[in-house]
Amino acid sequence: MARRGWAVALLAAAAAVAAARPPLTLEEELDLINAPVPSHVDPAIASEWEEWRGFLRMFVEAQKEHEAAQRTGAAAAREPDTNWLKTCAGWTAQEMCSSVFGAGIPESQAAREDVGLLPSLAANFTVDYDDRSVTAWCLWNNPLNQTYKSIFRDGIGCTLVEVVTEAELRAQDTGDQTPPPALDPTVPWPAGEGFYPEDVPAGLDLECVARAAQAQFDDELANPRAIVVVYKGTLAFERYDEGITKDTRLLGWSSTKSLTQSLIGVLVGDGRLSIHDRAPVPWWHEDENDPRQNITIDMMLRMSSGTRWVGGAHPHARTQGTERWHAPA
Repeated sequence: MARRGWAVALLAAAAAVAAARPPLTLEEELDLINAPVPSHVDPAIASEWEEWRGFLRMFVEAQKEHEAAQRTGAAAAREPDTNWLKTCAGWTAQEMCSSVFGAGIPESQAAREDVGLLPSLAANFTVDYDDRSVTAWCLWNNPLNQTYKSIFRDGIGCTLVEVVTEAELRAQDTGDQTPPPALDPTVPWPAGEGFYPEDVPAGLDLECVARAAQAQFDDELANPRAIVVVYKGTLAFERYDEGITKDTRLLGWSSTKSLTQSLIGVLVGDGRLSIHDRAPVPWWHEDENDPRQNITIDMMLRMSSGTRWVGGAHPHARTQGTERWHAPA
């Protein structure tokens, strides 16, 4: 069977069942999710499926809670953030938008390498190059043909249209988006753009680094776009995938959190900020009874503020005394 043949067959079966009336029940979805992985499936694909399987179980359980709340009138008709439709279609729209318009990666390559196994098989999408947007929808158990759209804005990146309308998003004042002056290419990084491997301090085996980087680029599942090594404050090694350069804007994922912490640390070290101060979010302080005014910068850095990220996978990411919220435009 082809590399993804088993997963394709599984989702094809799901689509066939979902096309019938009535659509899959939540219990039938769980049976499908819990189906054993055939022994002949590539271990790497089986491992990726196991990772998705846990998320899918969580989505179904969250949907059960939502439907139970609907029956008592305690929930809105729109699906919860943990719903499979939003995860499948919203993820695909956001990922494709970020890759195509943010990083300049060809559409076919982004769909093949960036969306991920399960969404790439279960969702479809269209890319609007004039509008700089991507619209996606799930192919199964989507009786209302619901879609999700992500739009690209200069200097901001891609935003999934949710709660705030597209017109409101596009009308937002995003500030001065003038690019900063280019760094001097003759001055070594980080003060400039220069790369002088001959100046790397002794003690780093660059041949070993090159072999390790090659192994990563040879690994289809690892799929690196860029590998950069800094040694003792000096740029020591860099390698990029085809079509990628040092100026390509790539998704940072969780490394962005580390960079944010580092930049905050610089401000704290300069005496310009205290992490124990209340978070400077104006609308949290408009109402004296708003519990969010007690959230500190330290809490936000530790992701322990109690606010619930709209679009997050975990259905219980809320702490006592803090309501779920959407940041206003």
